[in-house]
Amino acid sequence: MTTSYRRDQRVAFATRRRPPAPAPASHGAAVRPPLGVGADAAVTSALALALAAFSAYLLTLYPTVSGGDAGELVAAALTGSSPHPPGYPLFALLARAAALLPIGEVAWRVNLFTALCGAAAAGVLCAAVLRATGNRWAGILAGGLFAFSPTVWEYAIGAEVFALNHLLVAALLWLAVRYLQTGREGFALAGAATFGLALANHHTALFVGLPLLATLVIREPARWLAPRALLRLAGCFAAGLLPYLYLPLASLAPSVATWGDQRSIAGFLTHLLRREYGTLRLGAAAYVRDASFAAQVGMYLRFEWRELLGIGMPLAALGAWTGMRQRRTRGLTAWLAASWLLYVIVFHALANLPVGNPLFLGVQQRFWLLPGLLLAACAGLGAGALAPRLGRGMPVLAIGVVALQAGLHVRSANRGDAREFQEYGAALLAPLPPNAILLARGDLLVNTLHHAQLVEGRRPDVRVVDLERLTYPWMRRVVQARLPGVVLPGERLAPAGVPGGFTLAQLVAANVGGARVYLAGNLAAHEGDVAIAYQRWPLGMVAELVPAGRAVDVAQWARESAEWLPRIAVPASRRAPDGWSRVVWQDAIGARHARAVKLLELAIARGDHALLESATTELAAFTFDHPDALPIAWKNLGLAYAHLAQRDPGFVAPMRAAWEEYLRRGDPADPQLPAIRQMMSR
Repeated sequence: MTTSYRRDQRVAFATRRRPPAPAPASHGAAVRPPLGVGADAAVTSALALALAAFSAYLLTLYPTVSGGDAGELVAAALTGSSPHPPGYPLFALLARAAALLPIGEVAWRVNLFTALCGAAAAGVLCAAVLRATGNRWAGILAGGLFAFSPTVWEYAIGAEVFALNHLLVAALLWLAVRYLQTGREGFALAGAATFGLALANHHTALFVGLPLLATLVIREPARWLAPRALLRLAGCFAAGLLPYLYLPLASLAPSVATWGDQRSIAGFLTHLLRREYGTLRLGAAAYVRDASFAAQVGMYLRFEWRELLGIGMPLAALGAWTGMRQRRTRGLTAWLAASWLLYVIVFHALANLPVGNPLFLGVQQRFWLLPGLLLAACAGLGAGALAPRLGRGMPVLAIGVVALQAGLHVRSANRGDAREFQEYGAALLAPLPPNAILLARGDLLVNTLHHAQLVEGRRPDVRVVDLERLTYPWMRRVVQARLPGVVLPGERLAPAGVPGGFTLAQLVAANVGGARVYLAGNLAAHEGDVAIAYQRWPLGMVAELVPAGRAVDVAQWARESAEWLPRIAVPASRRAPDGWSRVVWQDAIGARHARAVKLLELAIARGDHALLESATTELAAFTFDHPDALPIAWKNLGLAYAHLAQRDPGFVAPMRAAWEEYLRRGDPADPQLPAIRQMMSR
């Protein structure tokens, strides 16, 4: 009896220890995950890559505000206001929490949050590819190739929305892999919620989320078209969109950095759908594309070739080919390929920025990062397909590719000393007298000014009026609430003849009697009446608008304008034509040119030979210090020499040299070219 009892106990114990049989796959959709890598290995590999990426990002992080939209996003985070359409509410909420950290400058805190998102995106991408291929080195190669590509790196070290977008799409990829491998509904529902969160940050997530939903329905129509399943998916998706409730709250007490008025349903939908930019467009209707669909796609493919080190695209092609041939990765590969194709075709069919302008090309390149993530994932699948043949060579390949990618770009990505945007905002405000009105036009100008005033507390007495936002009726409420003393002579800034609108000349006339009014940025084509009615006296990077008949103390202006010339250091390595740092550099040196041209105009108008010599000296010093900066400077230098040559023929030769340089560099459509050629022929 004792022996029987012990035998029964051993049987019972063995039964308790025996692992349960795997549950059958729901509706035949689930596929057993590949063998060889466990959950611990996935976590370890993902964390190691994320830590490496974060370390690199931290070492190269912007110490303060960066370019582009960063000034606006940091100001919005600190003040609780709504950024430009579509509002990026998830980023705004998370960045607001980061801005409250008690370490470093506010902008640095938001930059740090962005770097965390970028590093986490690399780790999650690594984990997803590892799970799909069963090879940790394939995951590391995919995540590292993406994380250390130059443009991804650039937008992971400053306050921008793209790194968070990459994290959410990578999370969607990981959840898709887990669902396709297990068939568990929880992964699909979590994916629906993640899709909603991704849309609450950036609309480009549509190109990934919609094909994923289509993949679910095509694979298992009976399961996901059932009313209860659809309701659960819709509920999770709606939960992910909840951050959009932040936008109406942000409109209750708007700051000067607020964009739009989302207190009404119409205002909310206008902001959400980017109607003020043109829905599904990168820029407003004023922008006209200058490259065909095929040309833009070609530019994109060349960009990806460089970004992914030349090896990424062949590996991605291999991954797509082998992935579609294997049952366990077919659904995943089909989704990645469909998402990439949808993005490339639709985006480039709608993109309307003139990419012939290097700065606008740089803006468009930011939107090429997401399809780059999809290509990196496919490259990981390709590396996984090669792994059995490479054997022990696979770790060498993965580590070598990631190390090469990081090593090639760490120097160019380093922004540890980049303070030009902070200095830019300070230099714009510094010359202004107390309680001045500054009319500003241009994203970088306005964003850095908002950061300087709202985040750093510089010159709160100066009333900065964004002329672009003033073209919308909702800006009137912001001006009345936040810019006391600024008079608006109508509902919104508009060309002459628009009902309820007022022109820039009317805006200046309504305010110039009560305050000194300054302009930062250029006049629009239809604002020539301002140039006629008002003198522009440069002062640093701004210009005072003075009524045409009013006398100005020229000697005092000459002293003050020389004193306030900006001294912003922008290393040559950061002056790429497609970057915002070049805009800062051009505006800073452009202040020198504007002062010299004003001296030249005064000298010619007064017939003052001494002043003419002084203006010529400044123009010559400027052009030879910055020969590639402003082609028009050579034209003005030739004009100065031409006036000097009326007294001294020795200036004819430098006049010809300056104008020959302008003919080589300048605008071939300049209507003054015939006159210049005629004078040179004499």
